[in-house]
Amino acid sequence: MRMRKLFAGVIAAATMLGGLALGASTANAAETITLNPGATGVVAGHTYKVVELAKYVTPDTQEIQTVAGAHDAIVTAIAAATKSDSNPDGLQVPTGVDPLVWAQSGDLNGTGAPLFGDSSAFPWNGNAASRAFADALVEYAKANGTDVTADTEPYNISVSEGGLYLIVDTTEAAEGVTQKSLPIIVGTANTAFNYKGEIDVKNQDKDIPPTKTVTGDTDKTVSVGDTLSYTIEGTVPSTTGQSADYTYVFNDYASAGLSIDTHKTNVKVYVEGSEQPLADTEYTVTPADQTVTGDGTNVTFSVTLTKAALDKLQDKAGKKLSVKYAATVTDDAKTNPVTNSAEVVNGGNSSGQGTPVELYSNKFDFTKVFADGSKQGLTGAVFTVTDEAGTIVATASPDADGKVSFSGLKNGTYTVAETTVATGAQNVTGKFTVKLTYNETTKKTDAEYTVNNVTLDPYDLVKQDDKGAVTVTNVKSITQLPLTGAAGTALFTVIGLLLAGAAATVALKSRETKRALRA
Repeated sequence: MRMRKLFAGVIAAATMLGGLALGASTANAAETITLNPGATGVVAGHTYKVVELAKYVTPDTQEIQTVAGAHDAIVTAIAAATKSDSNPDGLQVPTGVDPLVWAQSGDLNGTGAPLFGDSSAFPWNGNAASRAFADALVEYAKANGTDVTADTEPYNISVSEGGLYLIVDTTEAAEGVTQKSLPIIVGTANTAFNYKGEIDVKNQDKDIPPTKTVTGDTDKTVSVGDTLSYTIEGTVPSTTGQSADYTYVFNDYASAGLSIDTHKTNVKVYVEGSEQPLADTEYTVTPADQTVTGDGTNVTFSVTLTKAALDKLQDKAGKKLSVKYAATVTDDAKTNPVTNSAEVVNGGNSSGQGTPVELYSNKFDFTKVFADGSKQGLTGAVFTVTDEAGTIVATASPDADGKVSFSGLKNGTYTVAETTVATGAQNVTGKFTVKLTYNETTKKTDAEYTVNNVTLDPYDLVKQDDKGAVTVTNVKSITQLPLTGAAGTALFTVIGLLLAGAAATVALKSRETKRALRA
């Protein structure tokens, strides 16, 4: 029977990965449907069942007719695709109408749109019902379809006439290699529908690892205590034909230097197109509800989605499925790069670990001495490092050789100050700045020091030699202060003040003596 406007949505609406793909075609002399691999899919080597659902009544029109052999299966599939708590039997196609035309003829789903998608614009976006509709026709295709095997990529499927076809991936050999493609409803080329007669089968090669990204770093460097935000990005898999124990698992591999809270308030799962995470009942985290640290070799934690949870996402099949979490940089980052990678285990098949995200931290050191050159007896000296925001980010004291070391710092300019002098030293100190930049080529920190700054170091106590080494001096007596430059000026100022003070004291005593003699 002729139909009014076809259910273009049930046809283009779910692309292999998003819902039902209903592309369509016109009755040309040589009718074909082209399967493209898309960005991550695989076509070559897969086998398919191809069965006609509807034919175009006339070339290049939006009129179709459900083929007689598929009528009952389509009626049943419409009911199965529209079941709900309020309607456990699903929508029932009236007797005597073309089921596909009826499905797209009005507001049957309560949204103001045709049942299987919006046919008002191209391309159509699939919905949950369109995905379920295609899935409900799988057994019909297996029983009535024609077998084809793709030996090229892309692959052209020859069909008997222009119309709408269901294509079901039946590849057994794909297990462990790639996902089976989602069942597709697609059409041959048709100008009225603006169909090109081709579609991307966006199944995913199981050998392709997930991507891993991070935010919160500065120029790929971090400081101890920083909070980093990581994202692992996989793909919503098709659950068609999968057993009840099927799972999709994200495994995270963190190095030493990262601490991760595995509570679901921190580890969340997102599906592309939604800003809200999945309900925490839809996935599990292992180990759960604890703080874990990485070792760079073993799985740090896992996130698992079951088939039951993934079944609810089939209208999003092929879209991005992401795990997001925050991690804290620990003291271990002072001595080792912070690395993190991930893998996906799809139905027991591992993708292998993806390219790791690698972050670094900086280190620098200097020497603390007394004015006489000795490095002994520096007990009690404390230095602080302050960032450009004025926050103290690290403290350290000299070792037995007078060496003061700082590490675990991101790129940036820091001010170094002696906040507590060594035991027995005068409370006369100097400051200096250091600009730290991690060199990814040498895998070392480039440190650029600013010394001899009158404002920071008025007593000229910070020196840098021709090899770049920095030395900070403590004095046990003001007489040990340098006698040149700003330090010399400061010294003479101090001496002058002392002499002035002494003179004042003598004058005062003289007056008191004279008064006493007159009395």
